[in-house]
Amino acid sequence: MNRHYCWWPGVFLLAIGLAVAILVALPWPATPGPAGGEQRAAMSPPAVAASSLAADDTPTPTPTVEIPTATPTATATPTPTPTLETPTPIPTATATRVLAYLPILMRDYIPPTPMPGYGMHLEDFLTDAQTVQYAQAAGMRWMHTRLKWADVEPANTTPEYYHWADYDARLQAAGNAGFKNVAILLYNPSWAATLPGGNIDKVPLSEFTEFVAATVSRYKDPPYNVKYWEIYNEPDNTWLMYAQLDWWGNWGHDAAGYLRLLQAAYTTIKSIDPQAQVLLGGLAYDWFTDDATPGPFARSFLSDLLTLGGGDYFDILSFHYYPVFRWRWDLNAPGLHGKANELRATMRAYGVVKPMVVTETGWPYNSMHWGITDPEHLLQPRYVAKPYIEALAMGDMPFVIWFPFRDHDPGYTNGFMDYYGNVRQAYQALLVLTDQLAGLIYQRLLLPEEGAAADVEGYLFAGVGGRPKLYTVWTLTDTHRQVSIPAQVVQKTDHLGATTTLRDSDDGAVDGYVRLNVGPDPVFLKVIQ
Repeated sequence: MNRHYCWWPGVFLLAIGLAVAILVALPWPATPGPAGGEQRAAMSPPAVAASSLAADDTPTPTPTVEIPTATPTATATPTPTPTLETPTPIPTATATRVLAYLPILMRDYIPPTPMPGYGMHLEDFLTDAQTVQYAQAAGMRWMHTRLKWADVEPANTTPEYYHWADYDARLQAAGNAGFKNVAILLYNPSWAATLPGGNIDKVPLSEFTEFVAATVSRYKDPPYNVKYWEIYNEPDNTWLMYAQLDWWGNWGHDAAGYLRLLQAAYTTIKSIDPQAQVLLGGLAYDWFTDDATPGPFARSFLSDLLTLGGGDYFDILSFHYYPVFRWRWDLNAPGLHGKANELRATMRAYGVVKPMVVTETGWPYNSMHWGITDPEHLLQPRYVAKPYIEALAMGDMPFVIWFPFRDHDPGYTNGFMDYYGNVRQAYQALLVLTDQLAGLIYQRLLLPEEGAAADVEGYLFAGVGGRPKLYTVWTLTDTHRQVSIPAQVVQKTDHLGATTTLRDSDDGAVDGYVRLNVGPDPVFLKVIQ
């Protein structure tokens, strides 16, 4: 063999090897995974500079801490004064390190798999890349949005002419981001019905089923991947002025009328996509018509619907939970549990067993919207973690939707982001929640010997893959109560990310328990040792 051809391949392979080694050593940007879907995006959450907060949002300084590698001491981490800075674009992660959000700095941080239940509502801002990135960085997995019949088919023509462009863009953006899409079909066009949220009384019901069929056929496959369809919103409403708007139904006293639409939608959807899941229109199930101060919602609507056989025409019961009404449900069980228990019992009374989801929850930044004085805006971040954690503990609740992720109107303040794209402190609370629970599985409730009481709510999450177990605890009132965690060393993280290390000996007795007082703001207690 010619010697020239003997040594040349070796030199060539050596050159390739050196090139690969150099390339690997470089800090190449990581390729984001399907964030919000099968795993959180491989990128750092957007840092929130003080100047990027809404004008009425006060930044709270939080410490930067490294995960301890040695036995920590029981001293609180000092809180630095924040430095004002100009907002910068959302950073791209490097392959060697991804920084966590402001509260915690972790070396060699690995973006965790999001818990399955984190969901949000978005509409127009689904096509805003920065908003979607904020949602991905927080581990959001489910996306809930409206799909209005009146927008898609504003005029009744033959053949039908559908206006898909806006919804194509939104649902494709959500699908590309890795979110699981939940679309709510609602808002009748004026040519089809007297009310936007009422019976189809101007044309045959077949006009509605034609719209449903066209919509499901278009959006059931990639890049949209809509597999969850909710049929109208708050059908238990009875007030005409609500039904004249584009959100509410008007079947509180007409379960049979709603059942006709539900049955038509269900059979149409299943005929086109048998794997699709149909959600009962989200029940308000609060502020009832028979309350001392009568409200718009019929208490008997669900029972009336099930009496008529409505349980055969939905796969998942959807309802709304706003903590401002928790006084009603806390008599049954804490928070979300109380309302879910009552709805679950109602279904079982008719032989119906279905999973449930929350398609609206939240708390306004401006609590005066609900007549509650909160000048320091402490309540919105307080309530971020609670419904998600309570749902994880139930076992039959695939997701919870915070409504909305970003305000869809300047006067509506429930969002983690305001209408103009500035983040609120509630977003920080969301990031702390998803970071603290990443890679954990719900195990059990807080035990009496650990401090469980009528006004204390607590849960234990088990670690997976070597992660330490974690307790999350809060009180149901403004009082503070003592809890006792069986551990030698606990890392306490408050709902905004400030950390403190606690030890068994802090109370003067070494007895295998770390004791501390908790209040209405959730705390996360990681068992270090």
